[in-house]
Amino acid sequence: MKHILITGATGGIGRATAITLAKMNYKVTIHGRDAQKLEQAKRDIIEQSKNTNIDTLLFDLSSLKSVQNAIEMFLKENDTLDILINNAGVSPYNRLTTKDGFEMNFGVNNLATTLITRLCVPALKKSTDGRVVIVASMAYSMGKFDKDDLELSKRDYTMMSVYGTSKLYDIYIAQKFSEILKEDNITVNVLHPGIVKSSLFRDAEGMMKWINIISEKIFYVTPEKGAQTSVYLASSDNIKGVTGKYFSKFKEKKLKSIALNKEYKNLVWQRINTLLNAI
Repeated sequence: MKHILITGATGGIGRATAITLAKMNYKVTIHGRDAQKLEQAKRDIIEQSKNTNIDTLLFDLSSLKSVQNAIEMFLKENDTLDILINNAGVSPYNRLTTKDGFEMNFGVNNLATTLITRLCVPALKKSTDGRVVIVASMAYSMGKFDKDDLELSKRDYTMMSVYGTSKLYDIYIAQKFSEILKEDNITVNVLHPGIVKSSLFRDAEGMMKWINIISEKIFYVTPEKGAQTSVYLASSDNIKGVTGKYFSKFKEKKLKSIALNKEYKNLVWQRINTLLNAI
């Protein structure tokens, strides 16, 4: 039985992804930061999937020490991991900082994602078909690269611009991991799940709040539909061996030039790993 770890799986896309993969008879470990919500999600997944091989992993993505301690504990109990789905993400309406003092989008969407993946690599190497899936967003196209503000802390804060830049970074992170892990039989791909009705923009205010409410009624897809590409990248034989690509609606999509800039990618990668090496 293949084992999957999914971050941010107590609601939204992550929970829908976990339910679908549990129905496909995978062993699924779900992550959350609220113990009660995590246990409720586990009960719901077992009830809906009839699969009792569901475990939980509690940690706070806004604390790198919390991430590190939890993943190290997880790996002591799980020698092999087949699929890692970095699903969790944040998009605060106003500027916030993590417990480590980093801008929240950068700290959670980028630093925590990279740290989790780094720590899981030894277990993924022991799989016959190790896969890493990173949930990004088409919002990456709104990202703005600034070599003097790699940590997204100096620029004027607007929700979609900073969130979009963190999703651009997720694409860089996926590309770098794919390059590094290609010879280790581990594939790394990134995706846009669609514009999903979820709690991601729950903090929006003013005009953005009303845009979000109207968009929910007209454009947004359900978490179940939003989960489909994550499930596809995690489970399909059709993309076995495919790595370093960007997907939406099951299909590989062409990236905009900013997401293919090697200089930008390397600068972001170096900065993230310098920060992580210091924890």
